[in-house]
Amino acid sequence: MRPLPGSSLLVSRLGLGTVKFGRNEQVKYPEPFDLPTDSEILHLLETARECGINLLDTAPPTAAVRSASASCSEHAGTTG
Repeated sequence: MRPLPGSSLLVSRLGLGTVKFGRNEQVKYPEPFDLPTDSEILHLLETARECGINLLDTAPPTAAVRSASASCSEHAGTTG
């Protein structure tokens, strides 16, 4: 854990990206995707907590993040 700048909160070094938890329309992803069920989301959140993750990222990715992610994926030989 480390302090969140400007606060007294301690957050994990890793976070859980949750943007795909709530919407799958009007988002810019290369392929459509199904929303997870409530039970799947609960399982993901419980697993994250068990792993010590307490930082949730709810922001949709920007064009720069998508570009960097694609570049990293291409370099690693993966997609997505």
